[in-house]
Amino acid sequence: MDTKVVSIPAFIKEKTGKELVDFKNGDHTMTMIRTENGKTIQIQHDVANPRPYSRMYQLTGTKGFANKYPVEGYALDSKEISSDIAPNHENLTAHSFVSEDIKKALMEKYKNPIVRDIEEKAKEVGGHGGMDFILNYRLIHCLQKDFH
Repeated sequence: MDTKVVSIPAFIKEKTGKELVDFKNGDHTMTMIRTENGKTIQIQHDVANPRPYSRMYQLTGTKGFANKYPVEGYALDSKEISSDIAPNHENLTAHSFVSEDIKKALMEKYKNPIVRDIEEKAKEVGGHGGMDFILNYRLIHCLQKDFH
């Protein structure tokens, strides 16, 4: 679903004096996807409207929540945190973020092996905090391994 087309044609007209005719993208697009396995994915795309920058990296499920930007935090049902991560997690609830120590332990435990091997190099040479390097590395890895 798209909103009306307003901001981009107005911007083009202001900058160039030319009218955009038949512009297809709405100012804000929201897509809902249901996967074969019954998962739901929501994608929002908005590069036209005045708003704070947000990549809105978020996972939400029945056992927890993870947000990466602009506020990084994880909220998990206390039963979902293994004793090797938080031996005494009785006070945790799914209604607040876990502590910084637990968050770091979770990130280390579940870090993708590809990221683990190249993380420092990616931060050194890659844009966007190393993410550009990691995504390109992952694409090459999948092509070499014939992953689909």
